Amino acid sequence: MALVADVEAIKGQKRRQIQNKFSSVEDVTSRSSGQKNLLLAFVIILLMVSTLTTLTLLDSIPERRVSILSQRELQQLLRGQRPSVTTKDSQDAVLAGVFASLSETDDHDSVIQPVAEAPSTTELPKQHHHNSLKGEPTDSRLTPHMSESLLCESHGVLRWVPVMSRLAQSLEPMDDRSLPPYQVEKDTPKMAEVAKGRLSRGPSEKFLERVITDKVKRDGKASGKYPPEWLENFTEAELAESEARSVEWAEEVREAMRHVWKGYKKAAWGEDEIAPETGRPGRRWCNAAVTMLDSLSTLKIMGLEEEFDEATEWIKNNLEFDTPRGLHSFFEITIRVLGGLLSAHSLSGRQVFLDKAREAADHMMTGFSQSAGCPHPRIDLGTGHSSGNGWMSGFILAEVGTIQLEFRYLTEQTGDHKYAEAADKCQDFIFKAAGSQGLVPYELASDRPMFTGSVISLGAMGDSYFEYLLKVWLQSNKTEEKHLDYWVKTMTEVEKMIFTTDAGLTFVGELRSGSPRYRMEHLTCFIGGNLMLGARTLPRERVDPRWEKWARDITETCHQMYARSKTGLGPEVAEFNMHAAKGEDLHYKTADAHYILRPEVIESIFYMHYFTGDPKYRVWAHEMMSALNKHAKVEYGYSAVYNINEIPAKTKNEQESFFTAETLKYLYLTLAPRHVLNLDEYVLNTEAHPLKIVKQQ
Repeated sequence: MALVADVEAIKGQKRRQIQNKFSSVEDVTSRSSGQKNLLLAFVIILLMVSTLTTLTLLDSIPERRVSILSQRELQQLLRGQRPSVTTKDSQDAVLAGVFASLSETDDHDSVIQPVAEAPSTTELPKQHHHNSLKGEPTDSRLTPHMSESLLCESHGVLRWVPVMSRLAQSLEPMDDRSLPPYQVEKDTPKMAEVAKGRLSRGPSEKFLERVITDKVKRDGKASGKYPPEWLENFTEAELAESEARSVEWAEEVREAMRHVWKGYKKAAWGEDEIAPETGRPGRRWCNAAVTMLDSLSTLKIMGLEEEFDEATEWIKNNLEFDTPRGLHSFFEITIRVLGGLLSAHSLSGRQVFLDKAREAADHMMTGFSQSAGCPHPRIDLGTGHSSGNGWMSGFILAEVGTIQLEFRYLTEQTGDHKYAEAADKCQDFIFKAAGSQGLVPYELASDRPMFTGSVISLGAMGDSYFEYLLKVWLQSNKTEEKHLDYWVKTMTEVEKMIFTTDAGLTFVGELRSGSPRYRMEHLTCFIGGNLMLGARTLPRERVDPRWEKWARDITETCHQMYARSKTGLGPEVAEFNMHAAKGEDLHYKTADAHYILRPEVIESIFYMHYFTGDPKYRVWAHEMMSALNKHAKVEYGYSAVYNINEIPAKTKNEQESFFTAETLKYLYLTLAPRHVLNLDEYVLNTEAHPLKIVKQQ
C-alpha cells in the first residue's frame, strides 16, 4: 500500500509557522526589559532554528517520492504500535505509517470528524526503531490533532507531519461500505450518504486503505513497474523482493526443461513419449512426436531458441499425417497436436506450424458426426477413420466441448470457415442439451441433444468444457456472449458443489444424482484459476464477488494437497472429512495417492499470482519445483510416482507430454515477470498452449 506525502503542503505549513515565530520574536524583543525576557527570546529563537532545520530536511524529500507501507505495518499503526520498517525505501525520508485517528486539523478544514474525541496524545510503546542507514534508535509521540499524519524518517529523525485533509476531500464518492460511521458536515451530502455504511472490521483501517489506494491511483505516482492491482495489497519493496528471489527459481524451471529436452532428444527423438528412467521410447499412441509438439510453446516462452529451432527443423522435414496409425482420442489430438502446432505458429509466426496443423485438421474433419455434429471419440489421424470409445454409446462432455479454441483459431488464420463451423455446430448441440442449466452432467447422448448421466463433476470428463466457455469468449475479443452466459450460469450454480470443512478447507466436490461426494480430483483444481480469470476479465456488473474468494480458498486447498504429503507432491484424488480437526480433514486413499506430473494446481497458482501479485504463490511454485527435483527427477526427464507419501518415492518410468506443455510452463510463468505472457493478448488452451486473441474491428 502506498501514499504520496504532500510535501508542498507540509513546506507551506512550516513556512507559516516560521513567520509566526518571527512575529513572536519581534513582540518579545520589543518588550524585553530584562534578563527574563532575553532568555525567553533565546528559547524562541532555538525553536525557530529547529523548525528551519525540519523544513530543510523536508526540502530534501523528492516531490514525487512514493512511500511504502505494508499491510502488516498499517495494522501495527492502527493498534497504536510503532511499525518496524525494514524496506529499502525506508532508508531516506519515506512514509512509515498513517495515524488511525482522523480528527480536526490545526487549520480546522477537515471534512470528516470522528464521533469519539481523541486523547490529546498517544504515546508509542518505547521500542527502539533503528534507522536503516545509521542504526540510530529513535523515539516519537503521536499527536492525533491531524486528519492524516505521516511518520517521516530522515537522517535518523522521526516526525509526525500532518497532511492537509483535502486528500480525503478530493476523493470521488466511495462505496457505502468504505467509510466508517463518522459525522459529516451538511455541505458534503455525498460523504454523508456513504458514511451510513457499517463495517465488520476496523473502520479506520478500511477508510485509510481506500484513501491511500485511491490517491495513489489518481496521482499515478507509483513507479509503474507493477500492475496497480498488485499494489493494492503489497508494497513495491515486497514485490521487488519477490521478483528478485524468483529469478533464480525461474532459472531452475528452465534447467528442468533443458534436462527433459536433452533426455528426449537423446533417447526418444521424434517419438510420442519417453520412458524417462530407462531412456527408451515410451507409449506410442498417434505417432506424431507428441512430446515434441507439446513442448514447442514452452520452449518459445522460456527463450530456449536453439531447442525450438531444432524442433522446427524436425517438424518441417519429418512430420506427416498420411500413414495409418490406429484409433486414438480425437480430444487429445486436438489439444496436444493441433494446440501445440497452432500455438507455435501464434508465438513465432512461422508458417510451417500452421501448414502442419491444417494438414492434421483436414484428416480430422471426417471424424465429425453427421447427426450431432460432434466428433466421434476416436480417430485414426492417418486415414480419418473414426469410431466410438467402446465403453459408452454417447459423448463425453469434456471431449466434445474442448475443441472450439483450436478449430476457431485455424479458421481465423486460414480463412477457411469449415473448421470453426464444425466446432460451433457441436457447441450448439451441447447448448441445446443444456437448455437453461449451467452445471450439466458429463454424459451426452450422441443421437439427440440430451444429457443421459446424473454425475456432475468439474474433474475428469467434465472439466475443460466449463473452462472453454470462458476462454472462447476471451478468444472472440469478448463478443461471444452466449458462451459467457453459460459460464456465468455455471459459476453461479457451482455454489452447490463448494464445501468447507469445519477446519477451514474449501473444495469442489461431485454431485451424483444430486447427492454430494466430499472428494476433489487433481483435475478439478483448474477451477481456482478459471474463477480468477473470469473475475478479473468480465464486465464489473457481471462479476460475482464470491468468485475471487472461492478462487483463493480452493487454490489454497489444492496447495494443501501437496503441502501435507511427505514428498510435497499432490495426489490424483483427495478425500475430505467434513468434521475432523484441523490437519486431519484431508487425506488420500492409497489407490489415489499417485502423482502423474499433473498441472492443474500450478495452473491455478499461476492465475492467482498473475492477477494478485501475492508473493506466496511464487513460494508455492518453488516448493513444487523443489519436490519434483527431489522425488521425480530421473536420468532422462521426470517420472510419475506411485505414492506421494512414501519416501524414497518409487517412480513409474512414465512422463506424460503435458508435463512439458503445462506443468513446467505454468511453473515458469508464475516465477517469471508477468510481461512474459500477456493475458490481454493470449488465451491458453486446456493444454496451456497460448493462442493469440484477434482484436476484431
